[in-house]
Amino acid sequence: MKKSIKPAFGVLKLKSDDFVDKIVRDLNVLTQGYIDFDELVGDILRGVINSNNFIDCIVLSDESGLVLSYSAKNVINGFKYIDEVLGPASAIIVATARKISETSNLVRLNAVLIEGEEGGLIASPLTQKFILAIQYKKNAPKGLIARDFNFLRRRLIEVIKHHGWA
Repeated sequence: MKKSIKPAFGVLKLKSDDFVDKIVRDLNVLTQGYIDFDELVGDILRGVINSNNFIDCIVLSDESGLVLSYSAKNVINGFKYIDEVLGPASAIIVATARKISETSNLVRLNAVLIEGEEGGLIASPLTQKFILAIQYKKNAPKGLIARDFNFLRRRLIEVIKHHGWA
């Protein structure tokens, strides 16, 4: 039996159902990895942000600052801020702190804490590829932020390594 695929420029006739089935299976495998990542990581981030009223935003990005997953509430300019500012800034902050840590013979970088007038940011490398950042309100209890940050670090590292995304 022949199957036809109708692209914009004409009809492509394929001789084998197996070929089409293989393409469909390959596409499912490729997209499934992304969907699994976003669902798993997104669920973890949402669980923490929904349980802590002092956290405004949680971002997981790669080492270049590309935002891979996030959860946010009450963030001015929403995704634009997260995608263009928070993700890249976290990557730069962690890369700079990592370089200082390595060149000054300090222990391995665990996290970077930035305190501002309106709140703070804590960022940390999870693996060589992934960076976690939490933006929180100025009146946030530091112990509560530290608890949730450490939970997220442990849980995300576990998930990333378990699924081979590291």
